[in-house]
Amino acid sequence: MTVITTESVCARIVQRLINTVGKRRYEIWFGRSARLAYHDTPPRLDIAVRNQFIADWIGRHFLETVREVACCETGSPVDLAIRVDPDQFPASHDDPPAVAPVEPKLQDRPPPQILRYRLESFVVGTSNELAYSAAMRLVDSDDDHLPGPLFLHGGCGLGKTHLLQGVCRRLIRRAPRANVLYVTAEQFTNDFLAAVRLNKMESFRRRVRKLDLLAVDDVYFLANKKATQQEFIHSFDAIQLSGARVALASDNHPRLIRQFSERLISRCMNGMVVEVHPPDTETRVRIIRSLAADRGISLLDSVITTLAQHYRGSVREIEGTLTRLHALTSLAQQRRGRSKDDTQIGHALLHRLFQSDAQVPSGRPVQYSDIQEVVCDRFQVAPAQVQGRTRHKQVVLARALIIYLSRHMTTMSFPEIAARLNRNSHSTVVSAARRTADQLASEKSVEVPGCTGVVPLRSIVGELDEAIRRR
Repeated sequence: MTVITTESVCARIVQRLINTVGKRRYEIWFGRSARLAYHDTPPRLDIAVRNQFIADWIGRHFLETVREVACCETGSPVDLAIRVDPDQFPASHDDPPAVAPVEPKLQDRPPPQILRYRLESFVVGTSNELAYSAAMRLVDSDDDHLPGPLFLHGGCGLGKTHLLQGVCRRLIRRAPRANVLYVTAEQFTNDFLAAVRLNKMESFRRRVRKLDLLAVDDVYFLANKKATQQEFIHSFDAIQLSGARVALASDNHPRLIRQFSERLISRCMNGMVVEVHPPDTETRVRIIRSLAADRGISLLDSVITTLAQHYRGSVREIEGTLTRLHALTSLAQQRRGRSKDDTQIGHALLHRLFQSDAQVPSGRPVQYSDIQEVVCDRFQVAPAQVQGRTRHKQVVLARALIIYLSRHMTTMSFPEIAARLNRNSHSTVVSAARRTADQLASEKSVEVPGCTGVVPLRSIVGELDEAIRRR
């Protein structure tokens, strides 16, 4: 058996993994707590870890990501094996473990989480002030006067995830020892099924039912999953009876989520159900200023006003617009040989952006077929490959971008996108959309046909967005 050292394939897998999950998450869960070794006959990636806690966490939350990364780097399917091997991690005062072994008395506490959003950075306007107020009340209320569960619903990209994660971070800041868990309904389902399979239901229930705050995103994922809904209801009841807080979010009102049990609907309706609406013009102005500042983009005040008046969709639509403007600005800077800090976006670039939008036939919404055709053409892959099971890195990237763009540019749900990709379950589609969003946030660069070296993924998304809107 030939072992390829970490200086070759493993080094590339590690770098791709960092680009995919983000440097901070990599350092927390891999870093000095995991050792990777690649074997080429048959293709296998061994992951040695410090302790069982880390092995379980990587297995639950990163296994598919690592598998895809390894497959993309080697060009063929790769088997994974996780094993606990503390001998590879000698104790040292100079080299502390990335995650300390969990002592028995702390086993019921949820693992540390990386929460991106804070309530303090949420831009409040008339469209979302009730939702924001309800979120603040949920976390700031005294224990004796806790409101019922908070259920946020509304279209994509309106700030529901921001509010859920913000509530979690605020409670942790107020009570550092509080048991707080933010989880997607998909992750809850996967953890529940793993507990059933491994005969660890008691451990799963203790961990969930001793929380001080449970925040569950994308609750619609529980639809048509009777066993998971039943377990969720029991956990919901146990948490509520203990006086803990519950916050939920979904695209639709609980009564409009198909194949939700009446018992689950009644639990969701027992507290405060709040709709988050698209932001008005004044709020969009403040959102654009905030997003531009976070990205280091300089915009004229008149450009901000024009953008706010022109784009009236979700915050994600505004983010997509800024992505395209950022891409156009980067191209202009490269052509003129100017630094990234000396260009302020003015009306010339904005006019160019509007010109591309104007070429979209009036009243014609973006179609899934448009997205698939543009992406497949750009990455030189066939639609049949995207709809198939091939794991070639170029096809995987094209498929992920089709999912991400379909979610942001159309009204299609995850199940509808999954059906167009010939997937029986939409869980992989949800994962691909979130992974692409994380890669955009971490400024990942990718290899693209016809380009020398790697290209910022954000620029590619902007280019694709513009090409799709021109059709």
